[in-house]
Amino acid sequence: MKKLLSFAAVGLLMLVLSGCMGNPNTPEGVATSAMECLVKKDYAGYVDLMYFKGKEELSKDEKAQFVSILEEKAGKDMEQKGGIKEFKIGVPKLDGDKADVPVDITYGDGSTKNDNIAVIKTPDGDWKLNSGK
Repeated sequence: MKKLLSFAAVGLLMLVLSGCMGNPNTPEGVATSAMECLVKKDYAGYVDLMYFKGKEELSKDEKAQFVSILEEKAGKDMEQKGGIKEFKIGVPKLDGDKADVPVDITYGDGSTKNDNIAVIKTPDGDWKLNSGK
């Protein structure tokens, strides 16, 4: 019984630590990971899911700048609406190496929003959030 509890505790810890960094290589997986980051207010994790054309990786300053912008804009919006209560990812609309993934968001105050998350397939074949840059 102790082993079972230990195994369950370790499994739960791994799940919590993995957070939103689990990035299945599908448009739906990326959109789900992005929304999980927003729910957890893990803006750095959200930025890690983004693709910037011509850049392999952002510098620390660039990443900090994007995190700050996201925290300021999205954080304030979500805070005013009571955070994200739940979200539902829809079937993506594929267009070559790009996709729009519909998402229905329900906020803590009961309001809802239908939105799309734009994703793009990188030259490496990975799906990422389309930064538009």
